[in-house]
Amino acid sequence: DGTKTITCDDGTSVSVSDGADGADGMDGMDAPEPCAGVVTDFVDNLDGTVTDCRTGPNHGRMWQQTVDAGNYVPKDGSRSYCEGLYLSGGGWRVPVKEELESLVVLGQTPIDPTIDRIAFPNTPSLPVQSSTYYPAGTGVWGVNFLDGSGSELIFSSAVRCVR
Repeated sequence: DGTKTITCDDGTSVSVSDGADGADGMDGMDAPEPCAGVVTDFVDNLDGTVTDCRTGPNHGRMWQQTVDAGNYVPKDGSRSYCEGLYLSGGGWRVPVKEELESLVVLGQTPIDPTIDRIAFPNTPSLPVQSSTYYPAGTGVWGVNFLDGSGSELIFSSAVRCVR
């Protein structure tokens, strides 16, 4: 019948046309790709998530779109927080330092927050924790979206999950 079932990364299944009958409007593509044909670095998935198209030709890294400035998570609780997040099917984790630093955008006016403000609207200018332990310290690396700097976070702070 020209259709097939594709299992997505989040475990859900989708039936799509294989394009053989020309009726799918997708010109023979197997499934929609969030980054296919886009000219921006990020795609708002309209479900509370953002796809980073710089990290993959079709399916890039997916980020939690909002950070609640009032929801500080202890460094020992950030893993549970992300694992319990059920945006777009779950499968979330705390990003490593380098992943979080990849979101920093410098040279904007005004300077803060130092993140793509279209993809991540209303991002507070505050430190966000990573899963990377700070060398010779007791905390984790954090990225401060006020100025893009990194530092040790010992106490509770905001978390932006990734998958």
